[in-house]
Amino acid sequence: MIRTERLKQIIAFGASVIVAIQIGVILINGSAVCPNAACELVEEQTTITPLGLNILGFLYFQSVFWAMRWQARNEMGVTNWISLLLVAGLAAESVLFSFQLFVIQAFCAYCLLVLALILLLNILNGKNQIWYGAALLVAIVIGFSVLRFNPVSASSKEFSLEKGIYGTRTCVNPSKQIYLIFSEHCSHCIKVINALEGCNSCELHLNPIDRIDAFQFDGFKTNATFSAKVNRSILAMFGIDTIPVLLVENTDGFQFIRGTDRIIDYIHHACFMQEPTLYLDRSQFPDQEHITAFSMDEGECSVQIDCNGVAQSIESKP
Repeated sequence: MIRTERLKQIIAFGASVIVAIQIGVILINGSAVCPNAACELVEEQTTITPLGLNILGFLYFQSVFWAMRWQARNEMGVTNWISLLLVAGLAAESVLFSFQLFVIQAFCAYCLLVLALILLLNILNGKNQIWYGAALLVAIVIGFSVLRFNPVSASSKEFSLEKGIYGTRTCVNPSKQIYLIFSEHCSHCIKVINALEGCNSCELHLNPIDRIDAFQFDGFKTNATFSAKVNRSILAMFGIDTIPVLLVENTDGFQFIRGTDRIIDYIHHACFMQEPTLYLDRSQFPDQEHITAFSMDEGECSVQIDCNGVAQSIESKP
C-alpha cells in the first residue's frame, strides 16, 4: 500500500515536470514540442493558447501531488478530494481524446501521453476509481460517437482558402481564380504545377497540405504564415483522400477538379486559350450546395488526412 501511494506521488510529480518542460519550451521557442502534426491541429481548435493549457495541466498535476503528500502525512481527510481530482482530469482528457477521435481524426502524441498518465493514476487509486473512471470514459466516447460534426454549412463560399495559400502568381487582369491543393512530394502534383508554367489568364494560388521544405516556385509571392492544416481540413470536409485537387472559383461557389489529366486539360482550356471556351458543361453535373466535384481514378496521390505523418503518408497512383 505504501509503495502504491509512493508510486502515485512519483507519477503525479513526474507528469508536472513534463508539463513544466513543455511550458519552458513554449516560453523560449514560442511553440510547444510537437511529436506529430496532429498536436498543432489540436492546438488550433482550443480557445486558449498552448501556454495556458499547459499551465492548467501543471497546476492540476501539482494539486494531485500535494493532495497525495498531505494524505500520506496526515492519513486522513483528502482521499475523496484525490478521487475527485483524478476523475475530473480523466473527464477533461476523455473529451479531448474523443474530439481527436471523431472530429479531427488525428491523435496528438503529447495529449495521449497526458491521458495515459491520468489513466494510470486512476488505476492505481483502487478498484472503485477504476470503475468510475471506465464508466466516465466510455460514456464520453459514446456521447461523441453519436454526434455529427459536419460544418454548419458546406457552402464553399465559407472556405478560408486564403489562410491556406503558400504562394500566389498574378498575371495581368486574371479572369479566373484557381487554387491547387497539392504536396511537393507528389509527382502528379509537380506535373500539374509544371503545366502552369508561364503567365496565363488564371490567378494561381498554391495550397499545400504540408510544410514546404526545398521546393522552389518562380514568380510567386509567398506567404510565410500560411496554414497547411486549412487545406487538409478542406479535403477532410469533403472526404477527399487524394491529391492534386484544383478548386476553381465561380460566381456561385467552387468546382473541385481531381486527377492530373483532368486538371491539366482544364488548365489548358480555361487558362491558356485566348478566347473563352465552354468547358465541363456544368448542366451535366448538378451542383450540391454550390459545390461540384469531378473525379478521376488515375493521376492522383493518396494522402492520409489524419496527419499521422506528412511526406510519409503520400503514395502515388499510376
